[in-house]
Amino acid sequence: MLSLSSAWLTGEELPIDTFLGVAHTIAQLTRPVYGCAGRGGGLFGTQNVPTTRRDVHEARVPFLAWWNLFGPPYVEMFGRAQLLTAPAWRVEPLGSDLIAITISPHPDEITYAAALVVSQHLGVPLPPRGIVR
Repeated sequence: MLSLSSAWLTGEELPIDTFLGVAHTIAQLTRPVYGCAGRGGGLFGTQNVPTTRRDVHEARVPFLAWWNLFGPPYVEMFGRAQLLTAPAWRVEPLGSDLIAITISPHPDEITYAAALVVSQHLGVPLPPRGIVR
């Protein structure tokens, strides 16, 4: 499992494309089964239950994150075409069995509506809504 914190995206440190480029390079080198990145507390700052090894072993996605990486068991479970057609800001194949889905241009710019569309497309739950746009 690959888990990255996007906390260093605040201010002027690194542009999103640099962060995603690093995440994608790490993913291609390590070939994880699942990966995610985003702000602490999940999409809406209300999630306090992390994704566990058991979730990954059983190919479960407890909640969507800002950046989601799906490896072989997830590509098989969802179907490559279903993942590649997710209505997200960016969907990128990183190989035949590794697909990255980024919900919005920045982890601070996620709207509930945008996340809901991706969630419904994949059949994956959203974390509790909290206060979001």
